[in-house]
Amino acid sequence: MRTQRRRIGYILLGAAISAGIFAIRRVWHMDTDPWGLRLWLFSLFALPISGYLIGARHLSPQESRPKPPPVNKKEVLAFIAIVALGAFLRVYQIDTIPPGIFVDETNAAGDALRILDGWRASPFGVGWFETPLGYVYYLAGLIHLFGPTYYTLKAASLIPAILTLVAFYPLARELFGPRVALVALAFLALNRWHMTMSRWGWNELAPPLFHVLSVYFLVRGSRTRVPGDFLLSGVLLGLGMYTYLASRLVALSVLAYLGYRMVIERGFTRRVWSGLLLFLLAYSLAFGPLVTTYVKNPFTFLNRSKQVSILNNMKAAYTPESAPPEPVQSILKHLGLPADISFAPLVESVRKHVRMFHLEGDYNPRHNIPGEPMLDPITGAFFLLGILYAIWRWRDHRYGLLLIWVGITLLGGILSLVNEAPQAYRTLGVVPAVCLLAGNMLVRVVEAAVSWAGRQKGVLREELHRQRLTAGVLTLIIAGAGWLNVQAFFGRWATDPRVWQAFSPMETAVAREVLARLDTHQVYLSPTLYWGSPLRFLTYRPAREGYGLNNPPFKPIQPVEDLPLTPDIGHNALFILEPLYMDLLDLFTAYYPHTQAELITGPRSEPLYVRVVVPPEDIQALGGLMALYEGEDGTVIQRRDGIVDFLWPEDFPDPLKGARVERITWIGSIYIPHTGDYDFRTEGELTLFVDGMPWEETRLLSKGLHAVEIVQEAPGKQGSERAAVYWRTSTEWERVPETAWFIVPPPQQGLLGTYYRGENWDGPILFQRVDRTLFMAWIDPEPTMGPFSVTWTGVLLAPKTGKYQFTIGADDGVRFWVDNHVVGESLIPDTVNQVQVELHLNAGQHPVRIDYFQRGGAKTITWRWRPPGERERVVSPAVLRPFSE
Repeated sequence: MRTQRRRIGYILLGAAISAGIFAIRRVWHMDTDPWGLRLWLFSLFALPISGYLIGARHLSPQESRPKPPPVNKKEVLAFIAIVALGAFLRVYQIDTIPPGIFVDETNAAGDALRILDGWRASPFGVGWFETPLGYVYYLAGLIHLFGPTYYTLKAASLIPAILTLVAFYPLARELFGPRVALVALAFLALNRWHMTMSRWGWNELAPPLFHVLSVYFLVRGSRTRVPGDFLLSGVLLGLGMYTYLASRLVALSVLAYLGYRMVIERGFTRRVWSGLLLFLLAYSLAFGPLVTTYVKNPFTFLNRSKQVSILNNMKAAYTPESAPPEPVQSILKHLGLPADISFAPLVESVRKHVRMFHLEGDYNPRHNIPGEPMLDPITGAFFLLGILYAIWRWRDHRYGLLLIWVGITLLGGILSLVNEAPQAYRTLGVVPAVCLLAGNMLVRVVEAAVSWAGRQKGVLREELHRQRLTAGVLTLIIAGAGWLNVQAFFGRWATDPRVWQAFSPMETAVAREVLARLDTHQVYLSPTLYWGSPLRFLTYRPAREGYGLNNPPFKPIQPVEDLPLTPDIGHNALFILEPLYMDLLDLFTAYYPHTQAELITGPRSEPLYVRVVVPPEDIQALGGLMALYEGEDGTVIQRRDGIVDFLWPEDFPDPLKGARVERITWIGSIYIPHTGDYDFRTEGELTLFVDGMPWEETRLLSKGLHAVEIVQEAPGKQGSERAAVYWRTSTEWERVPETAWFIVPPPQQGLLGTYYRGENWDGPILFQRVDRTLFMAWIDPEPTMGPFSVTWTGVLLAPKTGKYQFTIGADDGVRFWVDNHVVGESLIPDTVNQVQVELHLNAGQHPVRIDYFQRGGAKTITWRWRPPGERERVVSPAVLRPFSE
């Protein structure tokens, strides 16, 4: 029976290896090959099974290694209790701690939503910030099961965090036995550093999990020589490469441990060489498909690392005096690294990361209580003793493993930009090793102390008494460490205003507001808020329902040019806008008298956003055109017509039915939904005027309201039985819809904007219009694609005499004129420019002009002022006129 099982195991192993190699070959030729994925999954599943079927050969007494003691009931109960406590501390008050969603969490989740929308991305590719898409598929699976909720996002990190607690115990027990394992597990369960990171909805918790699992099966396999352990260890280490880039250091750490053990432990290589080959084979087959992406496109492997590399600091700090010695330069050149660097930033980064455990930790509020040590005093003290003890016992592979683990995983922070040091996020993988070192040392110290006390006092001679006292002392010390961590986490970190500010409070609050209102309001957001990734995530509705990530259930709006709204809204309109709009409510009240507005603030009255609600009655009241029906007897009937599409005489007003109508005049505005070339035609011998000019041919019209007047003489006579207006923006003619007609005129207050194609304010004018104020953030294709420039001219009404401060922020360049003089300019292309000036103005009118150009990228301009004795705000339409009065 055993021989037959081994034979099946060898056959399955051959099939798994063949499938893995063939899968990598297929993925190399076609990233999204479904058969390549299926073969790869079969290979990963079959490899460890084949190893366990083959089993270990019989070990001689010289080859056998000590086994951990058998598990007893008390140990199981203690393990369950500690894991349950650790899980509780990671999920307790998860709805409010952390206080929001950091945008990086939902930026990454955006790729998962795209997959749910039908993006056929290869799980062996990379996505946002070179994140391996294997992890993104894990996110997509969670979202598919539980929906795009706040809790789903946090579960992405909570699941591997809690699984790490479960996986950590077998490793600790394998290395040091059950007592140390329970103590080390308690340290990990209560560790504030790990608790903090567990509540991120991101991938930094995955590498420690795969690290712990891979090392456990590798260490156990080295003892038992079961091929399945080596194969499973390699598979897990390879799968970890599909999570976070720090997994590269995990692999380096594991390989360094194997190299170290082969050097210091006599007979290790001879004893387990076949298992190590299986481990490397399984790792290569698991990691191989992702390697094909890195080989074909090295940018995907190196880009993010280069962005955050300390080499950037080392190059910037270089001076001839700081150049490394000539032999070092030769080595650097041989390795393909730059030689014109300074090692001072690297030394500083090492210093900060050594200090972070006990003296001065990460200053990023998302990672830590800014500046506080990463470890509580109790854990920190025993970790330090553990490091010293491990150095003394460095030939014991267990301590060598932990020293390598700490040293290499710290490189994730040490080799990052020095201004981020110390880095708790990229070094999170060090925590399991820290807890093992601290737990082992605590047990050793307490056991030694209890033994010494027993000898000194002549008591505690019975083993049971010593065991109970040891357990009691360990419990008290661990409880003390736990209290320090819990108090720091739930007391200080959770209530620190810097932490609240670090978790994208505005984006989170906006997302929650929109999510709560979608079913009862038509929601509009300003361009700056419209693209927020927390908003896109929490309000996501699938493409199969007519939405999708790029077609959310809310709309962008720029109130300066997008008002009034189309009159077909059947319920309240909700606007979510930046706090600056609180001073621009006249953009709304000019159209909607019953506008309600509220500034939403944070827990310490920090402004977050403005909520504006407009009732549907106000919106519908603006639709249509004012129509004047003139009868032959001089009777004039006035009514509002919702659309110009009539059949005469049936559609005449009741007082004029049966009478002759001499003329009908429709007056109002037409709303152009986007800038472009438009053409109009009419039925019924109508005369159409747009912006005061008779319509004769295709013209370019800017987005927004345009004054219209439509006249029909002798309606109802032959040839004038109909009255209808059609427009065409491409090739198809269609009747101008009811939603395009408004009884209100175009804006009368503001500045006259003259728009040019190209960035030099010359050439043919694209269009002119009155912009009510300069608080713009255009979304393509507005106002035009490609470079453009604008000159705004008009009059500023200064309310009083005194000193005025003006600030214009623009992307790209801007020039500011007052009273026909240039008072400030900043014309640097492809970047954000700012002009800030102080002027003494007399009360009254002042000619102003603002020149703006845009070459590419973001298209924004904001004009603010601070009148004498007042606060800064956006210049309101109330003080602007497009011409001198």
